[in-house]
Amino acid sequence: MTALVDHVRYNDLPSLGEANISRQIPSVDDIINGPIRDVFLKHGAHIAHCLYLQHRHHTVGADKAVVKVEGTAHLMDGQAVKDIVSFGNKVVPTTWMTSDGKVLPMEFAVVPAATATPAPTPSFVLDFLSVLALNGCDGLFGIDTIAKGAWTEMSIGDASVVVPSNDSDGYDQDKFIPVAFTFDEENPKFRVHGKCGKGEHKHSSKPNNWPKMPDGNDFDGKQLLTLVRSGNSPFHGLWDVNLLIREIEENLDAHVIDIPVISKGSNNYGVHLKLSNRPDIVARMSRDDVNMPNFDGAPIHKQVPEVKFEVAVYELLRSEPNILASCLLYHRIPVQHVGPKLDLPQDIAGRHLFLFERAEGEKNIWRGLSPEQKACLLAQSAYIRASLFNFNLPLDFAAVWLRERLFEQKPKLLPIPVAPTREFCVALFISKIEATIRNIGDMIGWESDNVTVGPIAAAAKQSLLRLIPHIMPADSGQTSLYRLVLEHGDFGIHNMSITIDANDQPLVTSLYDWETGCIVPAILSDPLMAVTVDLVTDENAAPSFIRVPDDATPDDRVQYMTWARQYIMALFNQAPNYERAIQAGKDARHLWFALREWRGDDPEGYFGDLGAWAEKRMKELGVDSAMSRIVYDN
Repeated sequence: MTALVDHVRYNDLPSLGEANISRQIPSVDDIINGPIRDVFLKHGAHIAHCLYLQHRHHTVGADKAVVKVEGTAHLMDGQAVKDIVSFGNKVVPTTWMTSDGKVLPMEFAVVPAATATPAPTPSFVLDFLSVLALNGCDGLFGIDTIAKGAWTEMSIGDASVVVPSNDSDGYDQDKFIPVAFTFDEENPKFRVHGKCGKGEHKHSSKPNNWPKMPDGNDFDGKQLLTLVRSGNSPFHGLWDVNLLIREIEENLDAHVIDIPVISKGSNNYGVHLKLSNRPDIVARMSRDDVNMPNFDGAPIHKQVPEVKFEVAVYELLRSEPNILASCLLYHRIPVQHVGPKLDLPQDIAGRHLFLFERAEGEKNIWRGLSPEQKACLLAQSAYIRASLFNFNLPLDFAAVWLRERLFEQKPKLLPIPVAPTREFCVALFISKIEATIRNIGDMIGWESDNVTVGPIAAAAKQSLLRLIPHIMPADSGQTSLYRLVLEHGDFGIHNMSITIDANDQPLVTSLYDWETGCIVPAILSDPLMAVTVDLVTDENAAPSFIRVPDDATPDDRVQYMTWARQYIMALFNQAPNYERAIQAGKDARHLWFALREWRGDDPEGYFGDLGAWAEKRMKELGVDSAMSRIVYDN
């Protein structure tokens, strides 16, 4: 039996999350509502078909395909398909992927044999592919068959199930990503026709670019230099290891004499290298190359400032021994070549590269530690975190990076110069809220959400703006509530090198991966420490924990609270002003973290609740609502 799907091309599709990242590029929605919509309408394809954000659901074997039966997706082999057909059915394509200038069947459905099913016409396919190529959307979008109504695909048990959406907003919208988009002649903008679940949904990740050896086993990461020099690089056809070696040798003026191990993280390769005339180093190089055909990673305009910020942090903290930031020796920003990306790149310029002095130790050793060792590690982490909070951040550094490193949605400009003052903090809040909730009818959230500001969100905005001056405490000068603080952004054992010292106690030797860092007034600093759960404080600065496993037992929760107390108490002992800032900024932190946690879904409901909280707080604070409205307007 002929295979239903080209499994090689299918397995090379991005994951749902990776596809959604590519769709976040601001110009993409204009392309959807412009030339892509035009080609659907030109051929009448909008009647039966819609645009599809193509992504993979499973790893498909040579004789398998994803087939839906009554709305439930199954991974079927050829025999299962034959059995289904024997009952008077047929298996037909309902979703098509674009790959290398072709439109190919991607996923299928079971229908009665006599049922007529629509398929894209050759003339539409030709124009569709041309539009994608001309607008840089090759490999991003495919074609889907329009269902009877809007739908949502979700995970129930081990199955992927498609259910009608029925215009309900009672579900957790933050957990779903739009994937199917319909068009009509009256509306100039697309409508979301289908969504897929983010976390619990069983979309597998894009096949990793980790090589296999001739015996079929995964490469163990060892003896890489020997393999490369014998002409047997496991990465042959993916990227040239010799180019990495050459770049290291040229910029560090040393010869690479061994590569003990190479490993992979979610976004980067980590390479341990021994050099001829200097201590060992670690190279961190991105696994994604912006010059790859159908590149679907973080866009170049996001990567460049992220790399620049991280480099600036390492340089800033180089002389701060208590913070233990890794020692950066060399870096290179990724370069995106001009022109179409048709072939595999012949260089590694499209991958960012960092070279660090290698610190002793490993990461993620938490589970193997005794309770006493864990307490010791938490105390050290608290000392590092307190040192970072207490660090006197240069104002010129903050002026350059504070707005750049804000979470979305960002104001285009800050209304007043960056300063460690209450006035600036108030202005920061106001500009952040105005950037997030603009005027009625304006876009809110991400352009890809295709949602506009409604009357409830607009009213909430006014309530929040009136509340802001009343929740910013006066700075006595002793607690320095508004001094500017550098945040790591992902503080935890997964970003630390940890060794065991002569006394059999864990010892932190470096803190790395600052690419998610930011700058905030002290009153908004987040003390979170990630272990197997996240150790945090509650609104009153008492120890607490979040991100708890679903199967956590009562005894587990007792243990988590013990860790939280050990970390938070040590932190506040080293930085008592931290505790005072959290307590004084209770309302401001509630609002700031609520803005940070919003992911673009249900703005009317989300901000309606936040606006109701603002009105309640003003009432509790004895704020005259009418007077505050006059003051804000002035």
